[in-house]
Amino acid sequence: MAHRLSGGRRSGRQLRHLGLLLGGAVFVMWAVATLTFFAIRLIPGDPAQAILGGPGSQASQEALDQVRRDYGLDQPLLVQYFAMLGRLLTGDLGDSYALKVPVAELLGAQIGGTLLLAVLSLALAWVLALALSLVSTGRGRIATAIGEGVELTAAALPSSGSPRCSSRSSAPAWAGCRRLLPARHRGSCCRW
Repeated sequence: MAHRLSGGRRSGRQLRHLGLLLGGAVFVMWAVATLTFFAIRLIPGDPAQAILGGPGSQASQEALDQVRRDYGLDQPLLVQYFAMLGRLLTGDLGDSYALKVPVAELLGAQIGGTLLLAVLSLALAWVLALALSLVSTGRGRIATAIGEGVELTAAALPSSGSPRCSSRSSAPAWAGCRRLLPARHRGSCCRW
């Protein structure tokens, strides 16, 4: 009976944690969309003119007015903002101004290569972590020093440039490195 109760508490805690993660992700997406929307509106210049090729394009006033109507740029700023949020909620990412095709199609065309790169990077990270672990474990002071030097260098690299083990945000990229590295390395590398 007590075992079932502790399992229920654990699943409740896990659901709450999952809810917090999903809520945080939604908040970050909203914040990025909001900041991007208002930052673009702060850029000097006319968006309609930029869509038509910039100031050098010498677009007619009728063409500028048509673009403003087509893209809703003639509406008040808050109306534009809420319209943008509504489109994002329905999955409409809009059209590329330069290529005149839906942005979702452009992103969809690149997703295969992006996933391939992510999977290969993860595999390489695991292989390198395993190799470093095997080379430096019980091989003497020089091998241990080299292993610790490589680990320190990898931890010092920016997380946007390479996955590293000391960051919670990159934990999925190095999942398993905690088990791969010897116990004396775990304290300095994997702080989960």
